[in-house]
Amino acid sequence: MVLVAYLIGTVASAQVPFTKAATKEVMKKVADWQIANPNNGAEHDDLDWTHAALYMGMIDWAEIAEQEDGNDTYYKWLLKIGRKNHFQVGKWMYHADFIAVGQPFIDLYKKYKQEKMIMPVMARANWVVEHPAKTTLQNGTASPAFTAYLHAARLCRTGQTQMAPERRYTARTADITISRYRKS
Repeated sequence: MVLVAYLIGTVASAQVPFTKAATKEVMKKVADWQIANPNNGAEHDDLDWTHAALYMGMIDWAEIAEQEDGNDTYYKWLLKIGRKNHFQVGKWMYHADFIAVGQPFIDLYKKYKQEKMIMPVMARANWVVEHPAKTTLQNGTASPAFTAYLHAARLCRTGQTQMAPERRYTARTADITISRYRKS
């Protein structure tokens, strides 16, 4: 009987429609809470891999908040993080999660067109591509070269092909490289 009541309650609550306004309100509360409660102790500095997902989600929310409400608070917060850390990526040279922290800096570059926002990301991506790791993947982490290629592909779509050294990336060559990498 308790199970039936639970299932009826679950089905009834699942039918409550979500409105755009209510969803945005929750998203704003979450973003504001994250900003007010940073996890930046010794274990998780600003460039720690654990922040990559937060920053990428915050970029998406910043775009919504600015476009729909004229609120640039979230872009300002991301810019503050970037400037404080000179738009660097994480400390582990070959660890894809630490390279992923650079993704929001690419997105900030696309908005503000300031090369200082992507130079460190591209320098790391190019270095990893030009100097492949001599170790194997462990613990199921993504390949740093793959992450570097993804960054290169996204940058190509911003027109920053000159950032790559000898190999001039284009969106097409980056896509081909990624495709080949996924098959290997």
